[in-house]
Amino acid sequence: MTGIDHPVVTVGGHTLTVKFSLAAQILMRRRGLDIRRIPSLIAPRLHADGGACLDQKCEQAHTPNPDAESNIMQVFACMVVHEFVKLDAPSVTTLDAAPSADYWAAVAGPDDFARIEVAVWTAMGKALEARRARLQAVPSPAVSLAS
Repeated sequence: MTGIDHPVVTVGGHTLTVKFSLAAQILMRRRGLDIRRIPSLIAPRLHADGGACLDQKCEQAHTPNPDAESNIMQVFACMVVHEFVKLDAPSVTTLDAAPSADYWAAVAGPDDFARIEVAVWTAMGKALEARRARLQAVPSPAVSLAS
């Protein structure tokens, strides 16, 4: 158990848990997405330096991110990979079993994109919170040596 309350979204008749898991990150790399740049890849607007802008009150110059929707669908397709991997057959288990962003875009209804976008951002936020909590739980080397 991870203790994370992962977002759930229904798209094209599939109810899916959205996770920024290790499997999702590996699949993102395979599909050409730099996981360090995910926020900039999926942000609707970018600062001049290419960084993501999520603050609606930001007064810096912005450019729209023309690839945001496509990138969100690619990230989403990777974040639901765990729903399609056959864990009961280790010899044939592959992350390639996950449907592509094209599939999800084709089956998504008119209101699904907004829910997908929220689920992707929420999953990333929850993964970051969990990572911070794990790092805080690790004693610093100075404390370990003094013990």
